Amino acid sequence: MLDSGFIGHFPVGGTVLLFVQVRAQNLAVAAATGTPTYKVFRPDGFQVDSGDMSNAVSGLTGFWIKSLELTNPSDYQSGQTYTVVFSYSQGGTNRSSVSTFQVV
Repeated sequence: MLDSGFIGHFPVGGTVLLFVQVRAQNLAVAAATGTPTYKVFRPDGFQVDSGDMSNAVSGLTGFWIKSLELTNPSDYQSGQTYTVVFSYSQGGTNRSSVSTFQVV
């Protein structure tokens, strides 16, 4: 699993711009087969969100973005760090990447 690092700090009710860069087995930038997906987990491991990365960025091979609204205060709580797992298929291999963000 690739580590995309810390995305940043966001308030409850704010918006996180999720992003993933698809990579091949040799870590070269590559196009995905299909649309990448994401899952968001609380610190206790409970999944609070999921979906498709809805926008491929034109002109940037394998780069996908998605705006995630942090509108549900029972799912997104101040002081908590959330883990995002991105999944995609590339070259016939299922691959994944992980990022984190904190709600303030």
